[in-house]
Amino acid sequence: MTKKSQEAFGTILDSMCASPVYAEAARRAGISESTLYAWLTSSQRGEPGFIVEEFAGEANIPLHDAMRFARKIAVLSAVQRMEHRALNGHEEAVFFRGQPTWVEDERYAGLDQETLEILGLPDRYLRIDGRRVQHTMHVQPPVALVLAVAAANTKLYAQRQEINVNQRNSGVQVVEHRYGQSSGVALPAVQPTAIEPSPSISSEPDDDLSDIIGSEEAPSLAGEATPAQPPARPLSALEADLLSRLQRESPVIPCDQPQCAPKLGL
Repeated sequence: MTKKSQEAFGTILDSMCASPVYAEAARRAGISESTLYAWLTSSQRGEPGFIVEEFAGEANIPLHDAMRFARKIAVLSAVQRMEHRALNGHEEAVFFRGQPTWVEDERYAGLDQETLEILGLPDRYLRIDGRRVQHTMHVQPPVALVLAVAAANTKLYAQRQEINVNQRNSGVQVVEHRYGQSSGVALPAVQPTAIEPSPSISSEPDDDLSDIIGSEEAPSLAGEATPAQPPARPLSALEADLLSRLQRESPVIPCDQPQCAPKLGL
């Protein structure tokens, strides 16, 4: 394990400025990640030996404070790259069927493979420092990213919300509600109903059932119903004339005479 030293502290802080990853910073300093966390804990406790002599123009800074400042630098770098992408877009490598495509050197355009072999050239690709150059494609920045950067840096595109309330009153109206006063109709109080005691039933045998079915009296038969007579009305002249003629032609025989008896043929 590398002992703590100003050189180790500087390596850790430089790595944190480039990428705020503790594991990567510990690897570059030659220590384990747990050792780095132990150093930061000791620095927070104020133990001696964890003071950075100089970092970012400041002298004698505790290690944990210098780490916090280095993380801020990394975040600012990310913001700057985002703003650069919002302004200029970015270049994206081109692949065809999973394989990279290479840029051809314009000086060798139109030469066949035999001529290239005579010139001692392996291919017609453009090289920089002996490495082939891959095709790239320019990608415009997303509109949402451009608007976000503009809103964060200008007042014109800043996200804001305005609420305007316009209310005009020609007078003052006071509405008063008196609590505790009921405007409903008072209902009479309900009197409790007295519960009558249930009669006791004796278990002794009783042959006299007169208290239940009453006295044994002969049932009274209702008389024959008298048919309702139609209301009398005076006879018209025609009806009176017809009735008088019938009486003259067939005189009424009393029922007590023998002629009234029915004749039954045997």
